[in-house]
Amino acid sequence: MITDAQKKYLKIIFQLGGDIELVSNKMLSKKLGAAPPSISQMLDRLTEAGFVKKQVLSKVNIIVVLC
Repeated sequence: MITDAQKKYLKIIFQLGGDIELVSNKMLSKKLGAAPPSISQMLDRLTEAGFVKKQVLSKVNIIVVLC
């Protein structure tokens, strides 16, 4: 079951173009006004649920794309 918070993140990822291009955690943090650790936690949950694919390019640069 998808939570309201997960829906919010997926909506923002889609709005940022995540269905056709990569979206960074920095972009998500700025758009959502959330701390980077919170973004990373949610991205882990969304990845485990199969909603996004995550690429770690460096410690501070996590990129996601909608599945």
